[in-house]
Amino acid sequence: MSKTILFVGSASQGIKTITDTFPSIPLSLGMHVSSSQFYESSPRKGAMGGDVVIDGDCQNYYADFLVALSQEGLLYTQSRIGGNTVLVYDSKEVNLDVLPKKPKKAVGLDLKHISKSNFTNTAAMGATLKLLGVNSADKSRLEMLLEKKYKGDVSEVIKGFDAVDFEVSDVLDFKNKREIVFRDLYYLMGNEAAVYGVLAAGANFFAGYPITPSSEAMHSWSEIYQLVDQAGFVQGSSEEHAVGVMLGANVAGGKAWTATSGPGLDRMLEQINWAAASKTPFVIYNVQRGGPSTGLATLTQASDLFSAVYGGHGDHPIIVLTPSTAQETYEIMNLAFKLAWSYSIGVIVNSSKEVAQRKNVVQIDARNFYEKKFDLAKTCRGHRTGSACGENGLPSNKAAVYWLNDRFRRFEEDYDSLSMAEFTNISVDDKWSPYSRRDLPYSMFKNVKFEPAVIKSAPEEVYICYGETAPVVKKVLGKKGLVALRSVYPYPVSIIKQLNNLNVKKVYVPENNRGVRVHEERGQLANKVRQYFKGDVVAFNKWDGFPMYPDSLEDCL
Repeated sequence: MSKTILFVGSASQGIKTITDTFPSIPLSLGMHVSSSQFYESSPRKGAMGGDVVIDGDCQNYYADFLVALSQEGLLYTQSRIGGNTVLVYDSKEVNLDVLPKKPKKAVGLDLKHISKSNFTNTAAMGATLKLLGVNSADKSRLEMLLEKKYKGDVSEVIKGFDAVDFEVSDVLDFKNKREIVFRDLYYLMGNEAAVYGVLAAGANFFAGYPITPSSEAMHSWSEIYQLVDQAGFVQGSSEEHAVGVMLGANVAGGKAWTATSGPGLDRMLEQINWAAASKTPFVIYNVQRGGPSTGLATLTQASDLFSAVYGGHGDHPIIVLTPSTAQETYEIMNLAFKLAWSYSIGVIVNSSKEVAQRKNVVQIDARNFYEKKFDLAKTCRGHRTGSACGENGLPSNKAAVYWLNDRFRRFEEDYDSLSMAEFTNISVDDKWSPYSRRDLPYSMFKNVKFEPAVIKSAPEEVYICYGETAPVVKKVLGKKGLVALRSVYPYPVSIIKQLNNLNVKKVYVPENNRGVRVHEERGQLANKVRQYFKGDVVAFNKWDGFPMYPDSLEDCL
């Protein structure tokens, strides 16, 4: 059973340090871990926090352990104290009298006195490790593991560890260490996994403009691209500048991409239309956040589906993919390049803050990176200035007419062949299932024209979800039916029609957006499902900027 640990405090208290360091212990025990940070929009001030989820991909709303270093941080997360929460707090900084709900157990520590310094964050981490079951007999192993992470003195962690003489859980027990099979496993943020995914696909150029919460993708590329022959990087002065440079690189024969967020995608739409008309392939990694503009810059949402599909001055074919974990981000970014250059089309990958800034264990096939050489003269064979557009780089009339009259029709014919989904507790013919061989992602797709799965049986009620809601719904449903989409456009019409033929009575669609309200019905994807599904469609919508949580979703299902 997964455990959610929240570390909260104020800016400059080192919350990021401990949420980056803490996962190394359960990871060393062979446990599955995910982690993320959350923060207010105020620069250099405001509440900050981070979560570490042991044996899970998504955090519960009610924390199992809440570690509070400041009153401000505790007030920001006080609603997440439940009946089973263990609260660890700095007794000199935090007053529990203000809490409307008392935790199951409260452990107050004078962290500054214990550490004899200002490193109260690392002392709190040591105390939490002890409470979670790390035994004193394993203290030397704990020091060894943390020294690798810190690359220095870990005495502050040990002082916090020694300050607690009891435990309240046995989650972290070195005696129960699981066997770890090392197969190129890395602990990566979704934004970092995106960079490795495009490198595996042969990308050699990035042009971007930093925008929360996608900025880590640009930062990671700026560090890594120098190790790749003939790879390039440009930080533009705006989103318009960045997308223009990216498209120019692709017209010149490169394999370029960019990363942005919802407000940035809005500013790129004009040039996206030019790319569609000129058959210029591109990949845009869009990390969705609450909007508009700077309204909810540090919070998550999944509200850019319609922007990605319909944004523009007219009809144009496009592919919209959506990952739900860092692992899927790596795989889908790799696939996005294959689709873009196979169809000479644009691909938008709609991630979200909850996915892009959450760390998961990611398996990367290192063979994709051995002695990889890039050559601008060969990377995009068959797509040159003058082939899909005029010699001056602008679309010729002939190319534009070809696009309007023929290309969109041909793409519509391949509509269903681009549907892909992962099915949980639904019987699927493995021959047609894109996820039937999860250890070799997408390896069965020949010429990247994969076919929709053939569903043999399904329960009367099915749940369709995508992106950040997929791990949450999967955790809650148990034996119920789940369709977790990886491609949201073209819409999975073939899958929905199969559900009709199997007499499915009701479909639930949980989404982290408000959606377009039509006749009292909400949900961006839910409203599209209603067009094709014959039964009832029920949407669960959330748009407060925070992710869906398994324990809160259980109340709705």
